[in-house]
Amino acid sequence: MINFDVANQGNDCFIESEVVAGIQQHRDLIISAIMKRTRVVLAMMRDGMRRHAMKLLHEALGNHDKRRCNEYLSLMYLMMLAGSSREEMEQGLEALAPAFARQIESLNRTSRDTARDSNHTATALATLFNAWRTATETNARDVYGDRRTDPVQEFVQRYQIRFEDDGSLREVLSRDLFVALKRVARDFGLRFEMDSSRQFAQRLVNDLETIRGAGFEIEIGQKRYGTKLYTIRRIE
Repeated sequence: MINFDVANQGNDCFIESEVVAGIQQHRDLIISAIMKRTRVVLAMMRDGMRRHAMKLLHEALGNHDKRRCNEYLSLMYLMMLAGSSREEMEQGLEALAPAFARQIESLNRTSRDTARDSNHTATALATLFNAWRTATETNARDVYGDRRTDPVQEFVQRYQIRFEDDGSLREVLSRDLFVALKRVARDFGLRFEMDSSRQFAQRLVNDLETIRGAGFEIEIGQKRYGTKLYTIRRIE
């Protein structure tokens, strides 16, 4: 696996046509090398090394983000070892190679970042918190001003939800949080495709880890008759 990033580029004068021409010129050797390495990998699989590689992945990485791809990753790991020296191959079969573990962690980190940035609930929640902070800051700056509007009261009337003095949401009903996020998404042009508080509550539970990764501390309580209550704090 190769991380194609500008930061890893070693030549500022990269000419693609020259590289492509070089690949075309040596393609027979490249294909031959791939076939030889594949032959080694097939022999390793025949000897049970793929299952062993999957065990190494599980022991070293545990319940990682890409665990569903462990079968494929084990094959890539054997392909990497097949091009190593005998000593490196033996070491790689005793413990997961650090370089491979770093690559998996890089993939996991990218996946988490993508999931967090594309999560509609996390985005709407962050926007709601920002809107509340803007309202309170505006209110504080103009405390002695002669104004006819109150930003905090306008916020509460608009979104039907009120924050605590410490800037957190405390024991909010699912339907109230859903209404607030639905409206803030519409006001700020955000995607928020859930149509009911029940659907929203289920999605929130499913996405808890992603939302927490986006900087929120969420506690889920329950009323006497099973109604869920949410306490949400933003971690700066």
